[in-house]
Amino acid sequence: MCKTCCALKAVVFLLAVSAQTAGEQIQTADAQNSGFQAFGIGIPPNDLFANALKVNAQPIWVHTASNQSASMEPAEAALRHGGETNATASLWYTWSVRERTELLVDTAGSGLATAIGVYTGTFISNLVRVGGASSSVQGRDAWIRFVAEPNISYKIAIAGIPPGQFGSVTVRFEVNGEPDLAAPFLEISRPVSGTTVRDARARIEGVALDPQPNGSGVREVQYSLGIEGDAITYTAQGTTNFAAVVDLIPGLNGLTLWALDNADNRSVLKRLSILYNPTISTNDLFVDRFILDPRASSRADSSSGATREVGEPAHAGNQGGASIWYEFVAERSGVLLLSTLGSSFDTLLAVYQGTPPPSVTNLVEIASNDDVPGSAGHSELTVTVEQGKRYFIAIDGFDARSGTVELTYRFIPVRVFVLTVLPSVGNGTVSPSGGAYPENATVSLLARPSEGSEFDHFETPTGPVRQNPFAMLMNGDVTVRAIFRARSFAEDFEDGFTFVFEGGNWSIRSDPTSQINQVFSAAGGRIDRRTNAVSVTLRVVDGIGAFDFGTSCETNYDRLEFFIGYLQNGVESGRTLMSSWSGESRGRHQFAVRTGTVRLEWRFTKDAAISDGADSVFIDNLDLPLFTARPEVAVNGETIDLRLESLGAPSVRVEASVDLANWSYTGTIRAPPSGELRYSERVRGGARFYRFVPVFVQNSPPPP
Repeated sequence: MCKTCCALKAVVFLLAVSAQTAGEQIQTADAQNSGFQAFGIGIPPNDLFANALKVNAQPIWVHTASNQSASMEPAEAALRHGGETNATASLWYTWSVRERTELLVDTAGSGLATAIGVYTGTFISNLVRVGGASSSVQGRDAWIRFVAEPNISYKIAIAGIPPGQFGSVTVRFEVNGEPDLAAPFLEISRPVSGTTVRDARARIEGVALDPQPNGSGVREVQYSLGIEGDAITYTAQGTTNFAAVVDLIPGLNGLTLWALDNADNRSVLKRLSILYNPTISTNDLFVDRFILDPRASSRADSSSGATREVGEPAHAGNQGGASIWYEFVAERSGVLLLSTLGSSFDTLLAVYQGTPPPSVTNLVEIASNDDVPGSAGHSELTVTVEQGKRYFIAIDGFDARSGTVELTYRFIPVRVFVLTVLPSVGNGTVSPSGGAYPENATVSLLARPSEGSEFDHFETPTGPVRQNPFAMLMNGDVTVRAIFRARSFAEDFEDGFTFVFEGGNWSIRSDPTSQINQVFSAAGGRIDRRTNAVSVTLRVVDGIGAFDFGTSCETNYDRLEFFIGYLQNGVESGRTLMSSWSGESRGRHQFAVRTGTVRLEWRFTKDAAISDGADSVFIDNLDLPLFTARPEVAVNGETIDLRLESLGAPSVRVEASVDLANWSYTGTIRAPPSGELRYSERVRGGARFYRFVPVFVQNSPPPP
């Protein structure tokens, strides 16, 4: 029965080919008269089930063919490949594997709607269906994934679906493969959306990619013009790198672009707007800037109708909106003087440099000016320029004002030196960041440390400089670098206590927010009518102190309070409430202190009812201008004598160390009436270090 069917099919195709050949002979005769020639397409070798093409035994195998002259065998109609009742023009493949595994059959990239049927069996009349897929159901080129058992021959049919049932068929066979379900990526390289142009034709360029590992490749990039309801779809040239030339109408032109991959996935829509203004000022656009003649001294223009470009800087701190552009190239190094005196409106003036190739979006400001003091709104600048370098000049109107522009410029040749500021060591910035300056100009360098850092010094050719700001005389090219270091606090609670704190119910805990550092915290314990207080007494000099704080408690009722008091001869003269916080708050508090012995106190005060939040507060990173005493050391025979100016405390705890890391308690000294502290002990072998810790709490026990 099968052989008869196959024979009938072959006869039908022989007749069809013969008829087609006759037609071709007629077409050829006509073509000879017109200079063209027509050719026929042969039957695919895997058209018949019996001639199924063997899939190569490799992880991925891709086959491309045409089903133009393929047909359906009589027994195929009952198979309904992919559930389609009208599938036709099938191609057959056979695939087997050694081990149980998952297989992918994907027709992404085919030039027609496809249907897939997967079967087992020896003859077309006794096939058992394993699965199927259809483009009409999946909404893209059909694909199927199925589990294959070892040593079984699977028969796969790829058929077309009317009306476009003929065309190119691309099928990918992959072990453990995944279909391309991810949308491609599209990015517009140029122009920037919102760009203003004066040409009626604009070139759009960009990149389209299909993400791997399962990408089927970008098939095409399409776009439509949103001009007066125009919904026609156009195809760009190229795929990975695409380009399109579009015709614009005066005014705002809207475009929409997208990419399609071979699996019919569509990228996110990209929208682009281009303002076509054929009447804009001659030098309105940065690319159309006017080149100033260094031998001239003035130029008159109009900024009426001028625009602001996308990505254009805000000149002199104002958004402007009607800028025109110039360029100046210095034939020699010197000073360039610029003025807009005589312009008919309130001007903005700015000078820039740009990294090659310069564009309106990569400019670096050199100088800018809004109004000259006492003027009616004109602007002036004096800029140091270097020989051969390009400088870009923008003149805009305050709040987009426009009119007649009078630009006066004058170049004065002088010796110019360059200040180079190298990247800082540590965390911080330096201003200015470098530049060219006239000979004997004074430049003030200011180092600004980042949070958690502090300025240490400037590295200069003549050695370290610790002044900040640092005034530098430009009498040659100079290179400097700022050095910042991690800020060290008087007390950060990271390794226990540095100072002696008096009070209760406060302890060192992990920061409740970051969990990466230690803080000094008090918890309310959900107990009302309670105050937990802690204080520290230290000797300071005039200056600014600060500490970090955090609260998580009942708003306006439970509070963290901070007090300052001063001691005279060990007696506190009064205590002042400096600030308080409640609710959920966190920050850093600064306060002024004067020379003397100061007592700092923090109180966590709870009201009569209700607890909220974490019911806790904390302080951290205490910074103070501490008094520093210089000890005197003398060795008398086998005894070492230490003398130290009074630290303002009733007593001082002495600690010793051999490595500056581990300290041990050696004794306590009572402060005598003279105020001079003395400590002696026998000389020991090796290096030995001492430190003195004021003790303001009487009868406090020594540390463990």
